Amino acid sequence: MTSPTDMSLNETEILSVATAPQAAWSLDVRPGMRNLAGMGSVARLFRLHLSLWLGLLVLAAVAALAPASLGWPMRLAAGWDAGVATFLVATFARIFKARSQEAIRRRAAELDQAGVLVLPLSMAAAVASVVVLVLAMVASDGKPTVGQAVFSVCTVGLSWLYVHIIFALHYAHGFYAPRDDGKGDQGGLIFPGEEDADYWDFLHFALIIGVANQTADVQISSRKLRGLATFHSLIAWFFNAVILALTVNLAATLL
Repeated sequence: MTSPTDMSLNETEILSVATAPQAAWSLDVRPGMRNLAGMGSVARLFRLHLSLWLGLLVLAAVAALAPASLGWPMRLAAGWDAGVATFLVATFARIFKARSQEAIRRRAAELDQAGVLVLPLSMAAAVASVVVLVLAMVASDGKPTVGQAVFSVCTVGLSWLYVHIIFALHYAHGFYAPRDDGKGDQGGLIFPGEEDADYWDFLHFALIIGVANQTADVQISSRKLRGLATFHSLIAWFFNAVILALTVNLAATLL
């Protein structure tokens, strides 16, 4: 049996980083990613989801250190905003480093935050942030100040962007994951033009669903990604409805 150190640079092997049989993400051992193969499960989990862990750390710190006079809903919302902002900055910083097509393939598993548990938990956290915001509005007797109104808009806006970034990264991972036979990528999305898709193409695809609840110039050719896009559309509909309701409520309150 060939050991990992004897593999050629062109040979593709899949190293599962989830013990569940239906885990939604895996780590492929390709040039530049072999250092992860030697790590323990906990170390790999931390390395793969570094941006997410940084965001959670900032969230907890801000929520704990925020003035008690704000009340727990506002403290949690402030922590959420800081944590999501940290996650987005860290994620975009790593995306900018993946300029070549091979770098994007190597980084697909590393940046994908939509594991079998991470995706539903991320969506639940985003929805919870909106619920916390509503509780904060109720605590203010329905008469928010201008500062609270701006804070509310920032919270919903960050949650909205966070959701679609999560989906964009997951689309990229699903698209560039190697096939079972190791020959080529999984694919599942048909992009116009002759150039290979990069992260900005997947972000474009995710944001179109987020804004219009439909696809534009990108076609879905995979049943798995079609189901994911359907779930994505439902989440997008919820956030768009919340944004509309929040806008109407704030306008009626402040005017």
